[in-house]
Amino acid sequence: MKTRRKDKAASSAITLATLVISIFVIFLVLFFIFPSIIQDIGSIITTGTGSNTTKNSSGTNSSTITSSSSSSSNSGNYTIISGSNPCISSGEIISHPSDYGELVSYALNIINTNRTNFGLSNVTLSQIPSGQEHADSMLQNGYFSHWDTHGCKPYMRYTALNGTGFVDENIATESVSCTIFCPFTSTSAVEKAINKLEWEMIYNDSNCCQNGHAKNILDPYHNRVSIGIAYNQSSVYFVEDFENYNISLARPYGFPANETVHFYGSANISSSSSSSSSSVTPDGVFVYYDPLPTPLNASTLNSSYQRAYTPGEYIGSVTPCSSIVCTPTYSGIAVFASTWSVNSTYVNIEFSMSDFIQQYGSGVYTLYLMNANNYNASLTSISIFVSSG
Repeated sequence: MKTRRKDKAASSAITLATLVISIFVIFLVLFFIFPSIIQDIGSIITTGTGSNTTKNSSGTNSSTITSSSSSSSNSGNYTIISGSNPCISSGEIISHPSDYGELVSYALNIINTNRTNFGLSNVTLSQIPSGQEHADSMLQNGYFSHWDTHGCKPYMRYTALNGTGFVDENIATESVSCTIFCPFTSTSAVEKAINKLEWEMIYNDSNCCQNGHAKNILDPYHNRVSIGIAYNQSSVYFVEDFENYNISLARPYGFPANETVHFYGSANISSSSSSSSSSVTPDGVFVYYDPLPTPLNASTLNSSYQRAYTPGEYIGSVTPCSSIVCTPTYSGIAVFASTWSVNSTYVNIEFSMSDFIQQYGSGVYTLYLMNANNYNASLTSISIFVSSG
């Protein structure tokens, strides 16, 4: 009887061991041959919203904006507009005062003098004309606001003009009634106005704007600026669109039928800023949402839109997945990138916008590629416009 019991126990042990080995072999086959199955099982998508982040934000020559031909992709009831942007009218004219070059050189010198005085490196002049486009719009339409007559915010205009970095805007104006004497009739008079407006933004900004303009001018992560100057005999409009320009994207974004965004290009993102020892290497793409902009007239802009702008409503993030079971890192909708390759000289990130669009629908989705602990060092502020199809 004892012998039979021993033989039966041995047989059971062999059977159990065989079962364990078989399960392990099946798991290896699934993992190495069908990795997408394992990843689908492990992916966890959560929904929700996070808190908002507030940001502070004569004769003429002219140039015409020529947008690339509009292309779009449909998914369900929505269309992603990839070749055009409602913030800029097709064929829109950007006017420049005849002394624009001299005035911009003067303004850039003042900006960099202020930065030098505070121990910061110089910024260079950006080739993105977002600053001049907005200054020109304010002068022509008689308003003063970060929003424009299309209802767009600075980062939306910046994207519309092919900006692929991160942008932060300052605006300033000086206007007088000139029934007898009109002051802004010479280059030197406009230069004096620019000098005064810059001084006000640096040294007299606390009561107006909680020093938001000063912080923008003296942000150590900014390395370029798009300058806008537009004036007539009674008014001067001055725009500073400061940029963090540390990646050169081969394609700002692409939209195949599956609503995929692709950031790809060279980068210079691992070095620390001149005033901080922390790395600026990004660890996520953080997505903010605005309703689609609607046209605004000058009266509304001069009354209801005299305030700082925000990046919109935070709705979620895109992060790499480093394990079999992906778990959300941040609040809101969690999307895991299908490709995430980021180092000091190279960026290659690809992910789907489907989860965001399914929940929020039509609107403007602005993508901030950044380190979660260092918003000021954001690398992009690219806006995607989605409309109902």
